[in-house]
Amino acid sequence: MASDLAAHTPPFEADTTPPASTYRIAPGTLGTLLNVLSVLCALGAIAFAGWEAHLRIGRRRRQPTALARALRLTREAERRPAADRRRALALLGRALARDQRSGAVRRLAWSEPVPEPHELEELVTDIEQGSAG
Repeated sequence: MASDLAAHTPPFEADTTPPASTYRIAPGTLGTLLNVLSVLCALGAIAFAGWEAHLRIGRRRRQPTALARALRLTREAERRPAADRRRALALLGRALARDQRSGAVRRLAWSEPVPEPHELEELVTDIEQGSAG
């Protein structure tokens, strides 16, 4: 009975090695797919940035200059009340900035009597012809 009490390892009948790993997609294939996906995402981001830059440059080109906008508003003001004609002429005077015609435009804007539509027409035509030449 003493031999029964002696320490000895009982035999195990269970297998303790883990089972082999299984994957739906092989790790090498998944790595390749993820690399291709990351390259496609990077190319998409570059294409999107280029497209956005193209749109911004196009918008910037289409925006009229301050002088072109002031000339258009002055032309439109010919058919409007006197207060609008004065404001349009004042805007045109500011748009002309250091041009020699700026002072004359501003004087016309606030002169008495009220600037007449034909005066605005003559002025705008003169400035457009002067700018083109």
